Amino acid sequence: MKEKLGKKISGYLVTGILVSAPALVSLLVFWFVFGKLDIFLGNLLARWITFPNGSRVPGLGIITFLIVMFLIGLFTRNYLGKKAINFAQKIFNIFPVLRTIYNAVQKVSDVIITQQKVIFKTPVLVMFPHAHAYSIGFITSRPDLLLPDGRKAVMVYVPTTPNPTSGYMLMFPEDEVCTLDISIEDAIRLIISAGVTAQDILGGKTVVQITKGDQTPPPLKPSI
Repeated sequence: MKEKLGKKISGYLVTGILVSAPALVSLLVFWFVFGKLDIFLGNLLARWITFPNGSRVPGLGIITFLIVMFLIGLFTRNYLGKKAINFAQKIFNIFPVLRTIYNAVQKVSDVIITQQKVIFKTPVLVMFPHAHAYSIGFITSRPDLLLPDGRKAVMVYVPTTPNPTSGYMLMFPEDEVCTLDISIEDAIRLIISAGVTAQDILGGKTVVQITKGDQTPPPLKPSI
């Protein structure tokens, strides 16, 4: 009894750490970067704006940064702003290292600005990375596209553990993709926890029972 209780407690503890890690790391990075930025800009502005005792104003650097970013965003909305961006791109493209960094950051910015982000729509079960294993993925789109054998294609995103923001974008035949009878949240919990929460979410069920309707996953091939 005590062993089972100890395993449950340790399992919940590990799950809590894994689930909280991305948020904690993000907050630490945010705090570090913006803290340094506030100190840097605050010291520059301290020449003109300080407290009566001569010390810098905390947070002034961040406020100034946000105002500058707002003005840049406002400026780039018009014709001259777009011309300035095109000119900056040409300058950065001259230098190989700067070009690589600039283009990478620009792609991320374009995804955010145009809201073309990956959306976890439907949790599914697919045969991946080989014919001896299943993986949990998410349908991201159903393009009007046929595979060479005539079957309809489905775009599936298979996340990595424990960070679901990285993964593989795969194209599967529609009849080889089985919709799972679990919520998107539970599927993400499974991935983030590296399967630690599998007993709570899938315990006591067969692979066929966790799929919706009369769908049946393709049979795994023997490993030997």
